[in-house]
Amino acid sequence: MGSIGPAATYGWIAGENAAKYAKRKASPNVEKAQPDIEARRSLLNEIRSRTEGASWKEANLALQQTMQDYAGVIRTATLLQAGLNHLRRLRKKVDATMMATNQWELTRCLETLNLFDLGELVFMAANERKETRGLHKRPDYPLTSPLLENQALFITKIGAEPILEWRKME
Repeated sequence: MGSIGPAATYGWIAGENAAKYAKRKASPNVEKAQPDIEARRSLLNEIRSRTEGASWKEANLALQQTMQDYAGVIRTATLLQAGLNHLRRLRKKVDATMMATNQWELTRCLETLNLFDLGELVFMAANERKETRGLHKRPDYPLTSPLLENQALFITKIGAEPILEWRKME
């Protein structure tokens, strides 16, 4: 599961599903998204205008350490909630201090911010998954749940909040 073959296969499947989804989805309402676009533009301008602060490398290392410490091999509700809280505090600090001195660094900053978003989703999804299965170890839920057989956890964004929903796989 950790080699290039499965990664390529899952990437291919994800790409096909994303293309199918995009074909059936209506065009986005740009006017409705304008406040979010402006907020992101403002954050980028702040990152580019800072003359001192944390680099993308420092932010990325802090994120990696947080994920390792709180969502590593052993996952419990307490650790996952503490990790999510820590990640959110860290994200606020990163938003307020991260800087880029050139376009290359700005790209790395954007990638790091995206990883923070994904880290938040990992914490939420891992906490929602109340069982032990495969590499997902939950001492607070040591058994595999038969209720989750043939189900997958989907995360959608409604408004500003991610919504987690279990769906039966066909």
